[in-house]
Amino acid sequence: MSSEDLPRLVKATARRQLAETGATGLTLQTVAVGSGVTEAEVQPFFGDRDDLLTALIIDAYNASGEAMEQADPGERETDPGARLLAITRALREWSLANPAEFALLYGSPVPGYAAPETTVGPASRTPAALATVLRSALAAGSLTPPSRPLPGPTLVTAEAVALFGGQPEAPYGDLLERGIVLWTLGTRSRRHSTAA
Repeated sequence: MSSEDLPRLVKATARRQLAETGATGLTLQTVAVGSGVTEAEVQPFFGDRDDLLTALIIDAYNASGEAMEQADPGERETDPGARLLAITRALREWSLANPAEFALLYGSPVPGYAAPETTVGPASRTPAALATVLRSALAAGSLTPPSRPLPGPTLVTAEAVALFGGQPEAPYGDLLERGIVLWTLGTRSRRHSTAA
C-alpha cells in the first residue's frame, strides 16, 4: 500500500467508526484494526487519536465549505435571499449525507480533545460563504435597514470583522452579529433534527 493510500484508508475507516461509535470511541488501535493494518503503520501519519481527529475535522470543514461555495450562484443571482437559500441548503444536504462528520464539527465536544490552530482556516470556510453573500448584498444596496438595533455590547470578535472584510457602517453596523445569529440558529436546528 502506498504512502498516499494508507492515510485515505485510515480516514475512511475512522469515518465509518465515527458513525458507529462516535468520536469518543475512536482510537488509533480500533481504526488500524478496521483498516487491516497495524497501529505502528498508522502512527507515522497520525501520531495519536487527536492527530486523526484533527485530520477528520479539517476534511469535514473543507468538504462542507466547498459544498456551500459551489452552491453559491454568485453574481448571476441578484437576490441575496436566493443565494443564502442555495448555500444553506447545500450545507443541509452535506450534513444529511455526512451526519457523523457534521456531529464532529457541531455536536458535543470530544472529551480531552482541543482543536489546534490548523483547524481555524478550514473552519472559516462555511461562515465565509455566508459572509460573501452578506457583503455582496450590502455592496449592491440590497439590504433593508434593521427596524431596531441589537442590544449591546457587541460580541463580534476582531477575527470575525476581518473575515467579513471590515466593520459595516450604520445602519448596518450590527450586520455581522445578525449573520452570526443566522449561522448559529441554522447549525443548531440541524443538530436538533439529527437528534430527533
